[in-house]
Amino acid sequence: MATEQQGPTPEFALAYRDIMLMGLTNELQATKKVLAAIPDAKRDYKPDPNSRTAGDLAWHLASADVQMLDETADRKFAMETRFKDEPKTSAELASWYEKNAVLPTARLSMGNGSTRDTRWS
Repeated sequence: MATEQQGPTPEFALAYRDIMLMGLTNELQATKKVLAAIPDAKRDYKPDPNSRTAGDLAWHLASADVQMLDETADRKFAMETRFKDEPKTSAELASWYEKNAVLPTARLSMGNGSTRDTRWS
């Protein structure tokens, strides 16, 4: 007879969350470097006439990352374009990305583990 498997403990869930957030923090820093490395003079570059420009792709990457982080922290997914004012230079974009990715990442890392979050149940 099969026995019911026990789910992960709250301690395991918190440790797993922390490991994932460490990896995410590293990825955010790498993405910021990539965004900053796009030459402003080449932001209009398109490898094909049907492609998006390098600037459009960079903005899409940055804004989608921040929106997904924010909506994950809110536990509510609207999937609607949230950010309208696109930064004009790569340096501004990298700065915008760093500033706007910090808050939702911090919100995801909050929690003391003393109570079980029933919103996921």
